[in-house]
Amino acid sequence: MNENTAIRRIPPCPAHDIEAMESWLMDMARAGWMLEKDGYSCGMANFQKAEPQETLYRLVGFWKPPTTGQLLGVSGSVQYPSDQPEEEALELNWLYGWAYVAKRGKYFIYRSVCENPRELDTDPLVQSMTIRAAAQWDRVRFLWGLIALLPLFLQPRSSYTFLQLLAAAPLFYISTLLFSGFLFAPALLGYLHGTALAKRLKENQPLDHHKNWREAAPFYRLRQVTTALACLLYVVSAGYTLFG
Repeated sequence: MNENTAIRRIPPCPAHDIEAMESWLMDMARAGWMLEKDGYSCGMANFQKAEPQETLYRLVGFWKPPTTGQLLGVSGSVQYPSDQPEEEALELNWLYGWAYVAKRGKYFIYRSVCENPRELDTDPLVQSMTIRAAAQWDRVRFLWGLIALLPLFLQPRSSYTFLQLLAAAPLFYISTLLFSGFLFAPALLGYLHGTALAKRLKENQPLDHHKNWREAAPFYRLRQVTTALACLLYVVSAGYTLFG
Protein backbone atom coordinates (compact mmCIF):
# COMPACT_ATOMS: atom_id res chain seq x y z
CA MET A 1 0.00 0.00 0.00
CA ASN A 2 1.35 3.40 -0.98
CA GLU A 3 2.03 5.71 1.93
CA ASN A 4 1.32 9.40 1.59
CA THR A 5 4.50 11.45 1.49
CA ALA A 6 2.75 14.82 1.35
CA ILE A 7 -0.41 16.24 2.89
CA ARG A 8 -2.27 19.55 2.93
CA ARG A 9 -3.90 20.94 6.04
CA ILE A 10 -5.91 24.02 6.92
CA PRO A 11 -4.30 25.62 9.98
CA PRO A 12 -6.49 25.34 13.10
CA CYS A 13 -5.88 28.95 14.07
CA PRO A 14 -5.93 32.40 12.45
CA ALA A 15 -2.74 33.99 11.13
CA HIS A 16 -2.54 36.50 13.98
CA ASP A 17 -2.45 33.80 16.68
CA ILE A 18 1.27 33.22 16.30
CA GLU A 19 1.57 31.26 19.56
CA ALA A 20 -1.00 28.68 18.42
CA MET A 21 0.54 28.53 14.94
CA GLU A 22 4.02 27.81 16.32
CA SER A 23 2.64 25.14 18.65
CA TRP A 24 0.66 23.46 15.86
CA LEU A 25 3.66 23.34 13.51
CA MET A 26 5.80 21.79 16.27
CA ASP A 27 3.10 19.17 16.93
CA MET A 28 3.02 18.37 13.21
CA ALA A 29 6.81 17.85 13.29
CA ARG A 30 6.43 15.48 16.24
CA ALA A 31 3.91 13.55 14.16
CA GLY A 32 6.41 13.34 11.28
CA TRP A 33 5.24 16.18 9.03
CA MET A 34 7.47 19.12 8.12
CA LEU A 35 6.18 22.32 6.56
CA GLU A 36 7.45 22.61 2.98
CA LYS A 37 9.54 25.50 1.69
CA ASP A 38 7.06 28.24 0.74
CA GLY A 39 4.48 25.64 1.68
CA TYR A 40 1.71 27.97 2.77
CA SER A 41 -0.65 29.20 0.08
CA CYS A 42 -4.37 29.75 -0.49
CA GLY A 43 -5.07 29.17 3.18
CA MET A 44 -3.49 25.70 3.14
CA ALA A 45 -0.25 24.41 4.64
CA ASN A 46 1.71 21.77 2.69
CA PHE A 47 3.71 19.19 4.62
CA GLN A 48 6.28 16.58 3.61
CA LYS A 49 6.68 13.25 5.39
CA ALA A 50 9.73 13.09 7.67
CA GLU A 51 11.00 11.36 10.76
CA PRO A 52 9.11 12.45 13.89
CA GLN A 53 11.29 15.02 15.61
CA GLU A 54 11.39 17.94 18.00
CA THR A 55 11.58 20.97 15.73
CA LEU A 56 11.10 24.55 16.85
CA TYR A 57 9.13 27.05 14.78
CA ARG A 58 9.00 30.80 15.22
CA LEU A 59 6.86 33.47 13.55
CA VAL A 60 8.47 36.86 13.02
CA GLY A 61 6.31 39.88 12.32
CA PHE A 62 6.85 42.21 9.38
CA TRP A 63 8.44 45.21 11.05
CA LYS A 64 7.42 48.09 8.76
CA PRO A 65 4.09 49.64 9.83
CA PRO A 66 1.82 51.56 7.44
CA THR A 67 2.20 55.32 7.42
CA THR A 68 -0.60 57.73 8.25
CA GLY A 69 -0.75 58.70 4.58
CA GLN A 70 -1.21 55.07 3.56
CA LEU A 71 -3.96 54.65 6.15
CA LEU A 72 -5.81 57.64 4.70
CA GLY A 73 -5.05 56.71 1.09
CA VAL A 74 -3.27 59.99 0.32
CA SER A 75 0.28 58.79 -0.22
CA GLY A 76 -0.09 56.47 -3.17
CA SER A 77 -0.85 52.78 -3.13
CA VAL A 78 -0.45 50.85 0.09
CA GLN A 79 2.70 48.74 -0.04
CA TYR A 80 1.88 45.56 1.82
CA PRO A 81 4.55 43.36 3.43
CA SER A 82 7.01 41.64 1.11
CA ASP A 83 6.62 37.96 0.27
CA GLN A 84 10.20 37.22 1.36
CA PRO A 85 12.44 38.43 4.20
CA GLU A 86 15.39 40.63 3.29
CA GLU A 87 18.60 38.81 2.38
CA GLU A 88 20.44 40.30 5.35
CA ALA A 89 17.78 38.99 7.74
CA LEU A 90 17.93 35.53 6.15
CA GLU A 91 21.71 35.33 6.60
CA LEU A 92 21.66 36.62 10.17
CA ASN A 93 18.87 34.28 11.25
CA TRP A 94 20.71 31.35 9.64
CA LEU A 95 23.72 32.14 11.81
CA TYR A 96 21.39 32.08 14.82
CA GLY A 97 20.20 28.60 13.78
CA TRP A 98 16.98 29.37 11.91
CA ALA A 99 15.94 28.77 8.29
CA TYR A 100 13.16 30.67 6.59
CA VAL A 101 10.30 28.38 5.52
CA ALA A 102 7.18 30.27 4.48
CA LYS A 103 4.99 33.28 5.07
CA ARG A 104 1.50 33.50 6.52
CA GLY A 105 -0.26 36.82 6.77
CA LYS A 106 2.14 39.44 8.11
CA TYR A 107 4.48 36.86 9.63
CA PHE A 108 7.52 35.00 8.33
CA ILE A 109 7.83 31.38 9.52
CA TYR A 110 11.27 30.11 10.55
CA ARG A 111 12.34 26.60 11.53
CA SER A 112 15.29 25.63 13.73
CA VAL A 113 18.23 24.00 11.95
CA CYS A 114 20.26 23.12 15.04
CA GLU A 115 19.58 21.57 18.42
CA ASN A 116 19.75 24.69 20.57
CA PRO A 117 19.24 27.74 18.37
CA ARG A 118 19.50 31.26 19.71
CA GLU A 119 16.05 32.82 19.96
CA LEU A 120 15.24 35.11 17.07
CA ASP A 121 13.74 37.73 19.35
CA THR A 122 15.70 38.29 22.55
CA ASP A 123 14.44 41.81 23.27
CA PRO A 124 10.73 41.80 24.31
CA LEU A 125 10.42 45.49 23.48
CA VAL A 126 11.66 45.01 19.90
CA GLN A 127 9.45 41.95 19.47
CA SER A 128 6.53 43.97 20.80
CA MET A 129 7.18 46.63 18.16
CA THR A 130 7.28 44.12 15.29
CA ILE A 131 4.03 42.46 16.39
CA ARG A 132 2.33 45.82 16.84
CA ALA A 133 3.52 46.86 13.37
CA ALA A 134 2.08 43.67 11.88
CA ALA A 135 -1.21 44.37 13.66
CA GLN A 136 -1.38 47.78 12.01
CA TRP A 137 -1.82 46.09 8.63
CA ASP A 138 -4.90 44.34 9.95
CA ARG A 139 -6.20 47.74 10.96
CA VAL A 140 -5.66 48.91 7.36
CA ARG A 141 -7.72 46.00 6.04
CA PHE A 142 -10.51 46.65 8.51
CA LEU A 143 -10.68 50.39 7.79
CA TRP A 144 -10.79 49.82 4.04
CA GLY A 145 -13.53 47.26 4.62
CA LEU A 146 -15.62 49.87 6.41
CA ILE A 147 -15.00 52.34 3.60
CA ALA A 148 -16.11 49.72 1.05
CA LEU A 149 -19.43 49.37 2.90
CA LEU A 150 -20.24 53.07 2.82
CA PRO A 151 -22.00 52.92 -0.61
CA LEU A 152 -24.58 50.62 0.98
CA PHE A 153 -25.62 53.38 3.33
CA LEU A 154 -24.83 56.46 1.25
CA GLN A 155 -26.78 56.77 -1.99
CA PRO A 156 -25.70 60.16 -3.39
CA ARG A 157 -27.27 59.55 -6.81
CA SER A 158 -30.45 58.00 -5.57
CA SER A 159 -33.56 59.49 -4.01
CA TYR A 160 -34.04 56.31 -1.99
CA THR A 161 -32.86 55.96 1.58
CA PHE A 162 -30.99 52.91 2.83
CA LEU A 163 -34.09 51.64 4.62
CA GLN A 164 -36.11 51.89 1.42
CA LEU A 165 -33.45 49.99 -0.50
CA LEU A 166 -33.29 47.43 2.30
CA ALA A 167 -37.04 46.92 2.07
CA ALA A 168 -36.80 46.54 -1.73
CA ALA A 169 -34.04 43.92 -1.65
CA PRO A 170 -33.70 42.67 1.94
CA LEU A 171 -31.96 39.39 1.13
CA PHE A 172 -29.26 41.11 -0.93
CA TYR A 173 -28.49 43.83 1.58
CA ILE A 174 -28.58 41.57 4.62
CA SER A 175 -26.36 38.97 2.93
CA THR A 176 -23.96 41.74 1.87
CA LEU A 177 -23.67 42.98 5.45
CA LEU A 178 -23.19 39.44 6.76
CA PHE A 179 -20.58 38.56 4.16
CA SER A 180 -18.70 41.82 4.72
CA GLY A 181 -18.81 41.31 8.46
CA PHE A 182 -17.36 37.81 8.29
CA LEU A 183 -14.82 38.96 5.69
CA PHE A 184 -13.41 41.89 7.67
CA ALA A 185 -13.98 40.67 11.24
CA PRO A 186 -10.71 38.65 11.12
CA ALA A 187 -8.84 41.86 10.39
CA LEU A 188 -10.32 43.53 13.46
CA LEU A 189 -9.62 40.45 15.58
CA GLY A 190 -6.05 40.36 14.25
CA TYR A 191 -5.51 43.99 15.19
CA LEU A 192 -6.92 43.52 18.70
CA HIS A 193 -5.01 40.27 19.27
CA GLY A 194 -1.73 41.70 17.98
CA THR A 195 -2.10 44.82 20.10
CA ALA A 196 -2.78 42.73 23.21
CA LEU A 197 0.17 40.47 22.43
CA ALA A 198 2.46 43.46 21.96
CA LYS A 199 1.30 44.86 25.30
CA ARG A 200 2.12 41.56 27.02
CA LEU A 201 5.63 41.58 25.62
CA LYS A 202 6.12 45.20 26.60
CA GLU A 203 5.26 44.16 30.16
CA ASN A 204 7.94 41.41 29.97
CA GLN A 205 5.43 38.57 29.72
CA PRO A 206 6.95 36.00 27.32
CA LEU A 207 5.07 34.32 24.50
CA ASP A 208 3.72 30.81 25.02
CA HIS A 209 5.40 28.85 22.22
CA HIS A 210 3.58 25.68 23.37
CA LYS A 211 0.07 27.09 23.53
CA ASN A 212 -2.79 24.58 23.43
CA TRP A 213 -4.07 25.32 19.93
CA ARG A 214 -6.78 22.66 20.18
CA GLU A 215 -8.92 24.71 22.59
CA ALA A 216 -9.87 27.42 20.10
CA ALA A 217 -9.65 25.27 16.94
CA PRO A 218 -13.39 24.30 16.86
CA PHE A 219 -14.44 27.97 17.03
CA TYR A 220 -12.02 28.88 14.26
CA ARG A 221 -13.33 26.05 12.07
CA LEU A 222 -16.90 27.16 12.76
CA ARG A 223 -16.04 30.71 11.75
CA GLN A 224 -14.54 29.46 8.49
CA VAL A 225 -17.64 27.42 7.67
CA THR A 226 -19.92 30.34 8.56
CA THR A 227 -17.91 32.69 6.34
CA ALA A 228 -18.20 30.25 3.43
CA LEU A 229 -21.99 30.02 3.95
CA ALA A 230 -22.25 33.82 4.12
CA CYS A 231 -20.32 34.04 0.85
CA LEU A 232 -22.67 31.51 -0.79
CA LEU A 233 -25.71 33.40 0.48
CA TYR A 234 -24.29 36.64 -0.91
CA VAL A 235 -23.70 35.12 -4.37
CA VAL A 236 -27.18 33.57 -4.49
CA SER A 237 -28.90 36.75 -3.30
CA ALA A 238 -26.94 38.91 -5.75
CA GLY A 239 -27.94 36.61 -8.61
CA TYR A 240 -31.55 36.61 -7.53
CA THR A 241 -31.60 40.41 -7.22
CA LEU A 242 -30.07 40.90 -10.66
CA PHE A 243 -31.79 38.15 -12.62
CA GLY A 244 -34.68 37.01 -10.45
